[in-house]
Amino acid sequence: MLIDAVKHSFLAKFNEKKYAAYSEFLEDLCKQVLQKHSGFT
Repeated sequence: MLIDAVKHSFLAKFNEKKYAAYSEFLEDLCKQVLQKHSGFT
């Protein structure tokens, strides 16, 4: 997952896209990961 975030950030930078386009996706991804890990406690 971290690799995907880095890859998309790299592509956005060199394609002159705003990182904000990925921020919502990244926020949802983080929420899903936290929910998944909170189930193990």
